[in-house]
Amino acid sequence: MNPTSETMVRNDTPAEGGNHVQTLNHLIESCIGSDKILYNAAEQIDNRGIKLLVKSYAQQHAQFTTQLQGIAKQMGDTPPENRSSIAAVGQGLSDVKAAMTVQRQDRQHTVLEEALQSENTTLKAYTAALKTALPERIRDVVTDQAARLRRIQNQLKLLAGETPRRLIVRLYNQPNEAQAVVEQLQHAGFSADEIYATPIEQAARVYTADTQERGRSKRQTVTAMGLAGAGVGLVLGVLLGIAQRWLAPSTLGFLPTSGIGVVVMVGLGGAVIGAIFGLIFGLLIGQDQAEDDTYLYTESLKDGDTLVVVFTEPRNKAEAERIVGLKHQREIEPKAA
Repeated sequence: MNPTSETMVRNDTPAEGGNHVQTLNHLIESCIGSDKILYNAAEQIDNRGIKLLVKSYAQQHAQFTTQLQGIAKQMGDTPPENRSSIAAVGQGLSDVKAAMTVQRQDRQHTVLEEALQSENTTLKAYTAALKTALPERIRDVVTDQAARLRRIQNQLKLLAGETPRRLIVRLYNQPNEAQAVVEQLQHAGFSADEIYATPIEQAARVYTADTQERGRSKRQTVTAMGLAGAGVGLVLGVLLGIAQRWLAPSTLGFLPTSGIGVVVMVGLGGAVIGAIFGLIFGLLIGQDQAEDDTYLYTESLKDGDTLVVVFTEPRNKAEAERIVGLKHQREIEPKAA
């Protein structure tokens, strides 16, 4: 019989117990970070099938986090609960960058690349953890999670185009539609191993914190844009203040005519104006992103029936997209073979 976590803690020396807690906390922080990055990536994706898959990956990370937090609490620790503020602001800027990318394919590639990089980092943390002398029960949990993370990593590589093979994914509202497409793919030469069709409830795990995460994503986008706007406004204001101070000191009568007072006042004014515009811009982007995600995700869960995934090579990718009915990751009516 495997010992309980409480027994293992009592048998560990204080130093060993501290090392185990530190290792667990590092894994928790990695899972939390990947969870948020995956969720934000899913928000930017228009393809309903890929959106569901990526949100299911995020949900799995949330489950890993809860599982590891439970073990850490049994060991008498208070595990991490959220990402750092700096990381959240950085993610907000990444969301803005993705939202401003016009081409859907480029936007999807950008967010999937970021998600894959985060997954690579998380797996490195798991690999390092498994090289330490973890108690048996903790090692079993970490080993199982690492295996599931590798499957997610491999699928992200295919979705992001990191390998010659690619995944073509589409969610169909009716099972007969999906079956007809599967038959057309088979007639076109795709083998049974290259086609995966499954009911949505078996493929997608509903993201239980969806509403909260969508609100968090919007807040961090607004915050990031507000800070970015303040920074840009400050720099421009300082430059304008220097120009005012040295080239035309008497142009604006309400400003000081000597010293650095004019530079400080114009710089702060620029920061305030920049922050206001940044907040407005961030609010518009965040609101639009949240509304699009809400509509597509709700539609997927309500109307989606069957998920079809096709493994393609460069030679047959275009043919698979034609049969499945995708154009620039937008769903269109499949054409007859």
